[in-house]
Amino acid sequence: RASANCSCHVRVEHLSSMISGQDTFAEAHLQSLVSSLGRRQDCRSQDSPYVRDPQCHETLQDILRFLRHDQSRERPVTSLLHSWDFLENHLLPLVLTYHGSESLLLDAVKLLVFLTLPADVSARNFIEQRRSIYHTLEIMLEKREVFHILFSCLGGPLERLESSKLQLKEEDGKIIQLFLTFIRNCLISDEKHKQLADMKFTIYIKERIVKVFFDTGMIDVLTQVAKDIRKKPFSDDSTLLTEIFHLIFQSCTPHQLLHGLDDNGLKDNQTGQPDTFKRRGRIFAVRHGRFGGRSLNPMASRSTKNLSVMISRKYFGEAISFDFPNVALFQAPIRQRLLELAKSLLKGAFNEILLASWISIRHQQQNESEEKALHTHSLLSLSLFFVSFIQLSCEIHEMDAPNISGVSNLFDKEVFSWLHMIWTQAEDTKNTRGMVLVSGLVKEMFALMTTIMLRGVQSDRFACEAVLSEILVNSKIDGYLQRASSGIRAYRTGEAPLMYLANAIEVLHLGYRLKCLTEPNFIIDAKDMFHQKTISNHIRLLAFSRLNSKRLNLMLIKYVEEIIGCGMDNMMHDLTNLQILFQVALEDQNEALAHSAPSGGISAVITNFMKSIYAVEAGDRSDFKRRKYLGTVCS
Repeated sequence: RASANCSCHVRVEHLSSMISGQDTFAEAHLQSLVSSLGRRQDCRSQDSPYVRDPQCHETLQDILRFLRHDQSRERPVTSLLHSWDFLENHLLPLVLTYHGSESLLLDAVKLLVFLTLPADVSARNFIEQRRSIYHTLEIMLEKREVFHILFSCLGGPLERLESSKLQLKEEDGKIIQLFLTFIRNCLISDEKHKQLADMKFTIYIKERIVKVFFDTGMIDVLTQVAKDIRKKPFSDDSTLLTEIFHLIFQSCTPHQLLHGLDDNGLKDNQTGQPDTFKRRGRIFAVRHGRFGGRSLNPMASRSTKNLSVMISRKYFGEAISFDFPNVALFQAPIRQRLLELAKSLLKGAFNEILLASWISIRHQQQNESEEKALHTHSLLSLSLFFVSFIQLSCEIHEMDAPNISGVSNLFDKEVFSWLHMIWTQAEDTKNTRGMVLVSGLVKEMFALMTTIMLRGVQSDRFACEAVLSEILVNSKIDGYLQRASSGIRAYRTGEAPLMYLANAIEVLHLGYRLKCLTEPNFIIDAKDMFHQKTISNHIRLLAFSRLNSKRLNLMLIKYVEEIIGCGMDNMMHDLTNLQILFQVALEDQNEALAHSAPSGGISAVITNFMKSIYAVEAGDRSDFKRRKYLGTVCS
């Protein structure tokens, strides 16, 4: 035994000097470590029992040291382990055979954390890294009992946490954090599965992983941890838990959970984030402009499918579209379980992780980093999901008063101030992903506050009025209304997705409505609402009525009516505006606007324009031109 300890000590010293003293590592030494873990009794059969080496634990520690020093973007150590089928040939057989050894299982989880680390997009072998991660997850999903065995290690720490009679061990917090990291890594791999030659899976890897987490009871554990997140030892893991829940709900919108699907598997999204294209009809693909020879839509000659994809990217933004699902959904049983999970979290757990994560992120204010940006994104995304979930629940069930107790920590003046700061920073740094996300959250928060002010209980209305007076009435900073207004006026195509413009417009209109509800004598500044650029950008979104939310379409139609009512319709006589309005007036089949289009509002703009161009006294020819266009619009 003394000689064994001596040889182990020499091996560790050699390993440390090798890694710290050279940029490269000894591939042969790593391979010898892997091969010395153990072997099958019958090497010709994969079903033969696996026998570990007496120094298996020490060997696993050495491999972990290799991985801890695998710091380059290409991760050569991890890549080699994948290429040698380390997981399939050694690690999983060890776990399945020696599942009674807690130390071995913890070492296995540590190794799996390294093997499932998200691929580095800047690495030369990025595609290879990603494929290796998918393959790792698929192998584990084939042997689902592995998850049950690994998660059994959490039994002791969780039991000591629940019982006041048991004393926590020093390593309990680290063990829980280790498993949370492993769960997060598994959930990040949410791209559609690429079939391999020897496997025939037809659904998402992520859906199957979420199902495993439900079946093993890990979702219940995560929910309980969320309720106690402000207690030790969970308090340091609040942002990690927020990221996990964000990844769980990322592939479904509130509308998809609450509404399900129609006959075509598609439905509009009340939050302004359509799941995909419901109809393949005209989307203003007019090849020639109605008022001249130039093309209104240069993409009109392309196929409908390509046109829809390009319009979707223009509206939602290619770089951020993965946050707004437009692909096949989870199957109905998983969606039902996610629905129940969302309702469960709104009974107190979400409020706790929201507050804990927000405090944690604010403490990192001086340290702008990629990690902090990721934590902020997860918090904003999860908050957007649950605020939209409550707002949509009110609309579906026609509740007299919305129940906002599950997100009450979000409606605080300090949180609103922080969100305004995040919005400002995103605009200053041209972070379009952040701009769309934070403006979308503020929009849904304003919508929910409007619902509260109109039909909420008295206590909620009182609290809502107090917050609104701070952020819209008594605010000394450049508030949300000014931020939204300036964002609309300054919007330029290509600088940000059209969804950002849509969000800013809803924030402006909902904000003014809330201010009017708070201050009955408040008068909207016409110069702010009816700026020339503001009008043009409002009309621009009418061309995307099928992608807009119903709420936004109603706002846009009402806005056009207000402009006409003020006698300012000449400000809409720009050529591009007229082309869009003319097409809207002709869109008899446009169901997105059918319920809200005024009888003569939009047509009146075209009519007045034509009257200003073609005078009746000019003669029969001019009168013929005028009748030609007016007859088309007004018939």
